[in-house]
Amino acid sequence: MADPRLKYIQERLEQGLSGWDFSPSVDALLTQSKSRQILEDFFKPDGPEKLLFFCQAPVGSSGGKCKLQFSTGRDELLTGKCCFFTRVNTKGIDLKTFETDCAYGEIIGNPLNSFETLINEMFKPTLEHQENWGKCKDESVKEYRGHVEKFSSLLQEAAASLQKVEELPMPDAKYEGIGPTSTAFAKAAVESDVVTHFEAIVERWCMQTETMLEEKQPPAKDAEDVGPDSEFEFWRGRMARFNNVAEQLKKPIARVVIGVLTTAKSKILRRWKQCDNGITDALNEAKDNVKYLSTL
Repeated sequence: MADPRLKYIQERLEQGLSGWDFSPSVDALLTQSKSRQILEDFFKPDGPEKLLFFCQAPVGSSGGKCKLQFSTGRDELLTGKCCFFTRVNTKGIDLKTFETDCAYGEIIGNPLNSFETLINEMFKPTLEHQENWGKCKDESVKEYRGHVEKFSSLLQEAAASLQKVEELPMPDAKYEGIGPTSTAFAKAAVESDVVTHFEAIVERWCMQTETMLEEKQPPAKDAEDVGPDSEFEFWRGRMARFNNVAEQLKKPIARVVIGVLTTAKSKILRRWKQCDNGITDALNEAKDNVKYLSTL
């Protein structure tokens, strides 16, 4: 790579993923025409401010080689390792100052857990031992530390909630070539193996969401568990889980599944429509309850 910026990104990725078994190789990924355009846009002042590279096993696979790919951070959950670059120079990334114009970092597994560890292991101890607060009054210092403690607790609860989220299965990688167009839907709808596979996927969606919709708040173990706080925790966790499912269903491949089955007039869609409506209603209910209980 003649461009030193590209060489820098390649070297950092290869260092960050050393010891990982993945494909395609870093060089193969970065030299693809689509990848070069993404990188060129990142270097520009008005381009995206970050580059995310996910290295993890494909959804639904058990073990085996990881897949290295660009990510927006919105289309899939991070289960492996994320290597990221952020542009810190608003004027773009220059050929001569690229190492200071962008920053590099890594995240492994759940980002919330990483952030929680950073807050608890670094920021909180630093604040607790800080003695010189300048002109800041003792009451203000105490209030600030209280906010940090509360934020830390919120992170812990959010991380715990995400551990309970449902990961919806998605189609095998060989079906990713089906485009989100009516023509592509019509072509796929007459292929029995495609329709059968997609119906099996939606069947599992139905089973998972029906189980979620039937979930009830567990009875209080003792008097201390009764009250707005326990209600709030239940509804916030429920909101997080249904919101996660709703986001997964917005993935392009999930829309392709429904598009193909709609074109094929699959009978499974009647059941799925009830589940889909249930997800929307449950999410709205959880949001309303969280909003109300947060005021108590």
